[in-house]
Amino acid sequence: IERYAIRSFITYPNPAATVVQKVKEFRHKITFSNLHIEEFPKTASIVHNVTPLFPNAARSSNSTYSSNLYVDIRHEIEVDGAITTIPKHMEFEYPRINIGPIPTMIRSSICSLDVIPRSIDRLVHEDFYDPGGYFIVKGHERVVVGQERQSDNHLYVFKEKKSSRYQYSCLIRSRNTIFESTRINKILIDKNNQLYIMLSPGLKEPLPIVVLFRALGFESDRDIIKLITWDLDDHLLIDKLRPSLSSRTFKITERIPIKSDIEGSDVEDETTKYTQKTHDVILRTVDDAYEYIANKTIAAQIDDKEKRFSQVTDLFDKFLLPHLPNNFEKGRFVAYMIRRVLLASIGIIKSDDRDSMSNKRIDDVGTLSSELFRWTFIAFGDKMH
Repeated sequence: IERYAIRSFITYPNPAATVVQKVKEFRHKITFSNLHIEEFPKTASIVHNVTPLFPNAARSSNSTYSSNLYVDIRHEIEVDGAITTIPKHMEFEYPRINIGPIPTMIRSSICSLDVIPRSIDRLVHEDFYDPGGYFIVKGHERVVVGQERQSDNHLYVFKEKKSSRYQYSCLIRSRNTIFESTRINKILIDKNNQLYIMLSPGLKEPLPIVVLFRALGFESDRDIIKLITWDLDDHLLIDKLRPSLSSRTFKITERIPIKSDIEGSDVEDETTKYTQKTHDVILRTVDDAYEYIANKTIAAQIDDKEKRFSQVTDLFDKFLLPHLPNNFEKGRFVAYMIRRVLLASIGIIKSDDRDSMSNKRIDDVGTLSSELFRWTFIAFGDKMH
């Protein structure tokens, strides 16, 4: 499992497998492919002969029982048009490059003991009854303990503490692929029946649901109500929704350049100073909602409207239910989350048990090591420039 997860991280089309860096007139693109893990650990002193390193030898020499990782590297260079003395495009291939060792689990398929029959384990000073499943790091045996977590892409409805300003919450840990981090999306209902959504780590503060639905393209209150209640005659849920949908006016803080008496100061540049002005806006359209959300993020510092809205689109792609393909599907799922939290708040459904094992998963050594490798490999790519 460990070897498959690490190899698939390279072969699966994901951004981390490609590094792009521009240095002056040269644009470098480095692509990693064909990850290969050494079949079994080898002694450091042997170069030409294929001699396996056995676990007991690693213990005796206080070394790490590990196998090397190899990748094929393709280096592409594109040159700007101003330079005419060298080709515009160059490619270099570097096959089977060693990018570092990875600890090898005892008795795994790439362990040296897998090469020989168990009947001769004693000849290499190994225990016939050793079940394996552990690692040797600097001569010491180490065991990776599985970690318990909530399952991904699964809805939970929880009752909040009495000291909280919220009554109930509906939470999902959304993950698109095994190569991406989970994004926590949470629907909250406060004691005034106002509904909010938290996008972690995309937004620092809760977002009113009416703003989110407007931004996702649901501009009609009737469509939103039908999406959540499934029945326009369900007055119990509609009454619960009314406080959230009746909120129309929201506060927005704008950056306004400070005018100066100096001639030519109307032109904005890096030295321009700004002041902040807060005013109320009525959200009716998608653009109004985008403007409000952009104002709550770092995009508020961007003056160009198109770039500012592009930041909001990226926010939805990366942090709002990334396992769903488009805004319509995301809107439908958010509506279902709202329905669940409303049903819990009026006592029709029960809240979930945080400690129930049916709502949890155990990450074993394969999952944990591939996750560690993912972050290490991303850091390796970031340092290549």
